[in-house]
Amino acid sequence: MQARTRLAEGNWLIVAGYFDPLTAAAPERLRGLVSQDCDEKLLAVVLDHSKTLLTVEARSLLVAALRTVDTVLVMPEEDLDGFIPQDERIRFVFDREAEWRSSSEFRALVLRKERLDLESGELGS
Repeated sequence: MQARTRLAEGNWLIVAGYFDPLTAAAPERLRGLVSQDCDEKLLAVVLDHSKTLLTVEARSLLVAALRTVDTVLVMPEEDLDGFIPQDERIRFVFDREAEWRSSSEFRALVLRKERLDLESGELGS
């Protein structure tokens, strides 16, 4: 696997997530997680799941476009544990509850906006 080969060199931060949706907070969060002291590179693992708003292809393209991200890998969440190498040069971050909370908050925001638009009679404003 090419990702494992890349991880063999240098210091890496692996951040797994659904990135669904990818909001303005995500790049800031990723930038804050990367350690500048040890010249850390960032591997974003976009988790494949059938209950996301966007397809895995769309989410991986959006994540790959972030300046902070060096490499993107797509995989199902159940494969994550077997993939993460045990190495002191590699840090791993995945906050499942925060991911689902972010997605739920976004869905609620969209539904609230749609309801307000319907009540005001203005569609798509």
